[in-house]
Amino acid sequence: MSMEKMMRKVKESKWRAPSTVQLVQLLNSGQDGALELKKLMKKHPKWKPDFRGADLREAYLIEVYLKSADLSGAVLSGADLRGADLSGANLSGAVLRGTVLIGAVLAEANLTDADLSRANLTDADLQGAIFSKAKVCGVNWWCANIAHAKGMRRADAEICMATFIASLEFVD
Repeated sequence: MSMEKMMRKVKESKWRAPSTVQLVQLLNSGQDGALELKKLMKKHPKWKPDFRGADLREAYLIEVYLKSADLSGAVLSGADLRGADLSGANLSGAVLRGTVLIGAVLAEANLTDADLSRANLTDADLQGAIFSKAKVCGVNWWCANIAHAKGMRRADAEICMATFIASLEFVD
């Protein structure tokens, strides 16, 4: 192994993931913070950002890259996540009331016990997402792709006053 490769491995092994507090500060710093987070995630592909229980309500997170991130129990009420990539993210128990998720990618995301009441999921990609025990009252599903979503039976998720116009038929 060359000296350069060894030095790169040493640098990578010394890297410490940012704390939840640091990650929240990064996202709350705006577009530059979101871009910095994306760079970190690309540089450390095995790392999954830990936002468990984080307070991100009303946050401006347009097109943020949070693929496979742990957002379980996070509060994202009123956040703007238009075009965000949350594919494979753990959003179990998260509060997403009134969140704007227009065009967001939540394919294979875990939304078990999440509160999505009055969220806007227009044009969102929710293929294979898990909705067991999720609250989806008043959700706008306009043109959302919910193919192969799990836990969407009335007995599994609290579905009321939801708009499913032009959404793909889901399979449970």
